[in-house]
Amino acid sequence: MPISAVIFDMDGVLVDSEKYWSEAEEVVFGELGVDVKPEYRKITQILTAPEVIHFWYEKSPWTGVSYDEVEQRVIRYVQSCIERDDCETPGAAAFIRKLKTEGYLLGLGTNSPLPLAKTVLQKLEVEDCFSAVVTADQVSKGKPDPEIYQLVADRLQINPSECLVIEDSFYGMEAAIAAGMHVAAYLPHQSPSSVQVDYILRSFDPPQFFVSSVPEKIFQLTAL
Repeated sequence: MPISAVIFDMDGVLVDSEKYWSEAEEVVFGELGVDVKPEYRKITQILTAPEVIHFWYEKSPWTGVSYDEVEQRVIRYVQSCIERDDCETPGAAAFIRKLKTEGYLLGLGTNSPLPLAKTVLQKLEVEDCFSAVVTADQVSKGKPDPEIYQLVADRLQINPSECLVIEDSFYGMEAAIAAGMHVAAYLPHQSPSSVQVDYILRSFDPPQFFVSSVPEKIFQLTAL
């Protein structure tokens, strides 16, 4: 079936924000007396915000501050960094607007919470382009579970096989594949992971899609 909808991941795709999550963990949990060891970042970077709070509490319990308050501190820290810095992925906003103009349905599926998704879409000035936004606080399980992407398709009222997901993470790609969607791995520099994706996206500006099985073959959405 032809691609009718494009669904974006957020952190690492629309904005270079993953570094802010690391900083937030160091600052917020450090203030609580937690020894935030860098080697655990490979674990926490794939978790939702509530899961990160639970992870660090299990490593080093604190007292006097609730889970909810700690989560809000982390979110506020990341939010302030996004609002302050020029962190947009070059060309991402223009690419989104072009797809919208050409008639594609657009969705967002992210392991981040809704307040951060709103902040990013407002910063890029593309909030009116998206017909469906699904965040980790709206589902029972985050990626790599396919629930986020399944819900995006439901809200777009479209068959998953008509969706192209743009993802940068191994776990996000797994989620999209499990949801029955086409996947474009946003990998500006590195080679694909072991996940079998349909396309490699090297750049939004200009858009450069390549068929993953034939690296020299360029794939173009009808809009491009």
